[in-house]
Amino acid sequence: MYSLADKEEMYALISRVLMVANKNPVMMKAAEYMGKLLPEAEYHLIYVIDTSQRGMALTKDMELASEEIGKNSIKDMEDILKTEGVRSVKSTITEGKPHERTLWYAHKSGIDLIILSTDIEPERKKPCLGRITKSILERTDIPAMVFTPYFKEGAPRQILNVNSGVNESFRATEIGLRLCRAIGAEMLTLYIGEEISSHRMDEMKRKAEGMGVRYSVKIVDGNPVDMVLKESEKADLLVMSRGIPSLRYRSLRKIYPGFSFDAAKREILKKSSIPVLLIPK
Repeated sequence: MYSLADKEEMYALISRVLMVANKNPVMMKAAEYMGKLLPEAEYHLIYVIDTSQRGMALTKDMELASEEIGKNSIKDMEDILKTEGVRSVKSTITEGKPHERTLWYAHKSGIDLIILSTDIEPERKKPCLGRITKSILERTDIPAMVFTPYFKEGAPRQILNVNSGVNESFRATEIGLRLCRAIGAEMLTLYIGEEISSHRMDEMKRKAEGMGVRYSVKIVDGNPVDMVLKESEKADLLVMSRGIPSLRYRSLRKIYPGFSFDAAKREILKKSSIPVLLIPK
């Protein structure tokens, strides 16, 4: 799929992938997608027996039942990955608060990318982040890729990048360009916001040219959710930053992780028809 140079670039970016195992069909499709995209990466599958939402300790029967679900979920995902040619798959089942154990494992194992999925609310039939996905995204300092029930399958050839003009956004743009070079994709950066530096925009264009990446930009104004979702219909992967800049963000996030990203990005994550690669600050 890639040349030797492409492979070296790709696996320099992402060599260890952590997938949160569950029975969600979206996660099974995500395993197939990732296996095709990064067959030579080292995959880690984790299932956490959730003990954080109960008023009493798990009974032995409850623990065994949950563990069985975890084993089955991991086996299904492992089979999918191996079908796509993945040779290195490690798995673990643990218990505690899912987001805490997942992030602890990610740091302990040197993970480069965390794979998560959104869900559909059973009652309202509307997309939602889900408690575990939301908690991980709010706290992680490791890039995460989020798959929704609507995502398109197939290798990314057109990457959409969202840039609001702040440093965090430009970091996501640079990572998007590196990813494009690795997989032979092209990228459109959608500049949204009032404080867009023409100097930084030109800098990104020069970097893309130096990398040999086909790159274009579009400056827009209006509702960011509507604009991003509309542009994403023509793309295969969305790359954007998570962090909200400012001292208030940095201080309040320690108290309330919900300040990690704004309402617009939450809506995009829930409704996107393509996978979203979220780059933390």
